[in-house]
Amino acid sequence: ELMRRAHMEEQMQEYYQATLDALNRKPNERDAEALSRQAQSMVWTGRTEEGLAVFRHAMKLHPKDDVLRADYANMLIELRDYRLAGKALET
Repeated sequence: ELMRRAHMEEQMQEYYQATLDALNRKPNERDAEALSRQAQSMVWTGRTEEGLAVFRHAMKLHPKDDVLRADYANMLIELRDYRLAGKALET
């Protein structure tokens, strides 16, 4: 997040790609935190629709996880989709 805000695009891309690579090496790691990291990394490496799909899938698997819900809403806010962010926080 700090790299993104500091406009360190190259370093940010490397970091998020490394995160995706690590998660792909551990396919059984499907807890809410891992799915959130995967989704965020996908979005920040330009795979926005895939990342949002991972978030939606994670929300179905872990509907009561408030941290996951907050991560998803925060991502939607970052993408300026305030309507969906509000809906994500309602449930």
